[in-house]
Amino acid sequence: MTTAPSKDLKKFLDAKKTDTRLIGPIERHLLRQPEGDRSTTVLHPSEMIKHDFCNRYSYYLLMGNKKKADKPNLRLQNIFDEGHFIHAKWQQR
Repeated sequence: MTTAPSKDLKKFLDAKKTDTRLIGPIERHLLRQPEGDRSTTVLHPSEMIKHDFCNRYSYYLLMGNKKKADKPNLRLQNIFDEGHFIHAKWQQR
């Protein structure tokens, strides 16, 4: 009996299927990097506006429980990074 691969493993393997010479290896490299260190001891507004926001889950995070990790693919991570860059640019003015 075989088990289904985890979501992270599936993303890692799918990254190799990218038809470009460079994007696949870059995405695999980024998937190997550890998770960020965003604080879970406060409620972030971006978390509270999500359609699947859960008060109970947020409470457990505030009490020190581990956050469930889900790494975005390269395209989505680029969107996040661009948003962070724009935010930082406007905050520095």
